[in-house]
Amino acid sequence: MDTVDKPKVAAELKSDRKIAEEDKKKAEEAVTALFSLDYDLKPFYEMVKDDKIMACLTRRLWGLKSPTTQPFLKCWWIQSLSIRFH
Repeated sequence: MDTVDKPKVAAELKSDRKIAEEDKKKAEEAVTALFSLDYDLKPFYEMVKDDKIMACLTRRLWGLKSPTTQPFLKCWWIQSLSIRFH
């Protein structure tokens, strides 16, 4: 089961041509970077657990990660593959 602590992200690549394995890997890396999927929030949670305000915010926003922006060309490349998120 997908949870905040163990989320699942799915993306679908579409193209009129066969999508090369290298392009699939690049798309996976781009999605991982865009949504900060490799960023471990546990150290942050540990750091703020004793702060009343931050602990309250952390409980309300548990698992929320700020998306990162990609250079224009990488975003264009992703769009050109017509990635559709589920």
